[in-house]
Amino acid sequence: MIGLICESATDTPFEVLEKDYVRWVSLRVILGEKEYRDVLEISQLEVLKFMETDIPKTSLPNYKDTYDAFEDLIKKGYEEIFAVTISSGISGTYNLFENIALEMRKKYSVKIKIIDSKNISIGAGVIVYRISELIDMGKDFEYIQNEMEKIVGEKTNVFFLVPTLKYLKANGRIGKVSASIGTFLNIKPIISVNKEGMYFDVAKSRGMKRSVEKLLEVFKKWVGNKKINAVGIYKSGNSDQTNEYVQQVIDEINKMNPNKVFVGDISSVALVHTGDGLVGIAAILY
Repeated sequence: MIGLICESATDTPFEVLEKDYVRWVSLRVILGEKEYRDVLEISQLEVLKFMETDIPKTSLPNYKDTYDAFEDLIKKGYEEIFAVTISSGISGTYNLFENIALEMRKKYSVKIKIIDSKNISIGAGVIVYRISELIDMGKDFEYIQNEMEKIVGEKTNVFFLVPTLKYLKANGRIGKVSASIGTFLNIKPIISVNKEGMYFDVAKSRGMKRSVEKLLEVFKKWVGNKKINAVGIYKSGNSDQTNEYVQQVIDEINKMNPNKVFVGDISSVALVHTGDGLVGIAAILY
């Protein structure tokens, strides 16, 4: 049997997380002196409230929580396990998972493959979805591993925009995006993740309305004439304006006839780095 583990920053859709063979580990959100497990103990609303006066921080998943997730699957008879993390260029979770996988291989007779998604948020989540889809189809461990080698960095991508780069900069996650872009000209960069798993800006536009249109343009250009296996349309916050932008994106994406569409909110740990008003699209292609 094949098991599957992911972490909260992948923003994996709940319909995948609910499967018997899937385990999920929370990163941690730090508000001042207090620490919370992402999603389980903290909400977007609470983080946004804190961000009105201060800058939150994030931390890796708890070691024991992660160890227990692997061991729980193994004790339930899963001798082959895939685990997916967001980009190792942005987070240290990949290294944590690798270290625990090494311990598990020494302690048990198991196969474990840690997949560095080279992506963030639902960009990693659609990879988790695809693995679950292949497991449900009865594909074996080697087949799925080979598929992931073809997919990661080649057939997956994420594009998003945020009203301000303040939080990416404050948390040291700015990557190759120019932190000084357009502060006074209201210019918004369309941000993606390169093959090294680092943020970079792929396009720029003025104002959120035009930037959403540019976001769709960039995404459609990347897809080209290929078929979309799964697409995620995610946001942060719940303002009327953000919801309008998201609906605009949904309407356009549906015209592309994707096999599967996920719509949701990014996790609190992702919100810490992006702030309110994010609009993003991620997809995995056939």
